[in-house]
Amino acid sequence: MEVHFRRLTIIGVGLIGGSLARVCRKKGLADELVGVGRGRKNLELAVELGVIDRWSHEVEEGVDGADGVRRLYGLEGKKVVTYVGQLHGAQFLEFFLYAARYLNSWRTDVRFLIAGWGGRLPELQELARKLGLEDVCTFAGA
Repeated sequence: MEVHFRRLTIIGVGLIGGSLARVCRKKGLADELVGVGRGRKNLELAVELGVIDRWSHEVEEGVDGADGVRRLYGLEGKKVVTYVGQLHGAQFLEFFLYAARYLNSWRTDVRFLIAGWGGRLPELQELARKLGLEDVCTFAGA
């Protein structure tokens, strides 16, 4: 599957985010790369080095018009609640899924995206199924 984005936003343009942005730039995966972060000096350096095209301190501004995750997972026109991290016991992700069920009971425009890997993945997928979230919750992997 070939992937190309009009605008891709990288939140956190440090060592990992900056490296990700460089790979996206090198592979031509996006027409525009936007960085979001707190450190002005770091963000300005990323623009100067050609790692990103522009930056913002505000997440809402940075992701405005970005089509990456929404298009990739068919979430256009939906609000997206995301968890990114490891999937093992310390994160208490069952609370995320119970909250998703509650929110989904009165908001039909919300989808849930879990990006990560770990030993609890099968258990969490089964809980999502039991809670009736299979149509609104996506496990994206790592």
